[in-house]
Amino acid sequence: MSVNPIVCATDLTKRFNGKTAVDHIDFEICEGEIAGLLGPNGAGKTTTIRMLLNIADPDEGRLELFGRNYTRARQAILSKLNTCSATMSLPGKLTVWQNLRVYSDFYEVPQAGARIDFLMDRCQLRDMRNTKAFNLSTGQQMRLALAKAFLNKPRLL
Repeated sequence: MSVNPIVCATDLTKRFNGKTAVDHIDFEICEGEIAGLLGPNGAGKTTTIRMLLNIADPDEGRLELFGRNYTRARQAILSKLNTCSATMSLPGKLTVWQNLRVYSDFYEVPQAGARIDFLMDRCQLRDMRNTKAFNLSTGQQMRLALAKAFLNKPRLL
């Protein structure tokens, strides 16, 4: 396990229309650690994740992933992470295999066919290979979303 954090947030702050959503938080996550954000509705959990994914920019503070910041190394950082969310949906008209294939192209996954086969087995999706995503149960859709999230072998999920 690495002693250097792969995520380092210092004095991270985000405001919307004068209201502070994330208020000067500090945290580190080291490789191999499992971390969670806990708090009531409106505490800034989603906003913090959006900053980690470079969907929202912090108004103050410093955010480094893998020892680098998004200003200087956006593509390098994004290539090492992925996300999976219960609120995220994948293209419903595409089959399980087509979804994984499209995302493997997006993530530039080497030997994509073998990686897709491995993840379909690992996530118990092989029998649903040709099933359209909108025909999957909620649990099956979540397994597909997890397979998508692991396509690029992320160091941070």
